[in-house]
Amino acid sequence: MIRTAITTALCGFTLLTMAQVTPAAPPPSLVTTTGVGTVYAQPDEVHFTIEINTEGEDLVQAKTQNAELASKALAYLKQQGVEDKYVQTAYLSVNVQYRDRARLDPRYFANQSIQVCLTDVDAYETVSLGLLERGITGLRGPRFASTKSDALRAEARVAAVKDARERALALAKALGQDIGKAYSITNVVAPHGPTIGYARAADMTIESAASTSGPGVATGQLEITERVTAAFHLR
Repeated sequence: MIRTAITTALCGFTLLTMAQVTPAAPPPSLVTTTGVGTVYAQPDEVHFTIEINTEGEDLVQAKTQNAELASKALAYLKQQGVEDKYVQTAYLSVNVQYRDRARLDPRYFANQSIQVCLTDVDAYETVSLGLLERGITGLRGPRFASTKSDALRAEARVAAVKDARERALALAKALGQDIGKAYSITNVVAPHGPTIGYARAADMTIESAASTSGPGVATGQLEITERVTAAFHLR
């Protein structure tokens, strides 16, 4: 029993000694860069939000007025050919506020937000003005988008990979070296969606619409950018 314990201890010591003397593999020589790829596209849809805010002396009055305005807006959108699947209520609330500390003079508020998508970008100005004429005094948007955004992002990522490789190659050549196969590739996820290039997009209210003459919205181009960090073997 004692001999077995001694043998086991010696084996463990031998393995520990071998582990200590085995040299660790050197880290690979790498050159790491971040490439950027950008593509442009014409928007083929526009998103905006209808905001309806009403108030009254009692809860039913505030809610009824809000519902009436929402019904007018929805009926007008259907009249303009906007399909139901492109219209969605995003927010609906009713609350009470008091105008004195004794809480004896309540005022009731109803708020509703409706998100709308138009597949005809050129129709935005006509639709927005028509909503304003029907008493909808709050329109937030527009936000232009493309139904081909997934394919455009894939194209931008490929361009970013090529850009990362060109950057790595330039750095290696500056050292009199070259690059080998890729060691790792990481897609750097952007915190926001496509941006608008060469366009003006502002919130519209009834006051700003009244002072508008001629086309008031420039669609411009969508700018979609992807970033990729890649590491290549340096040789």
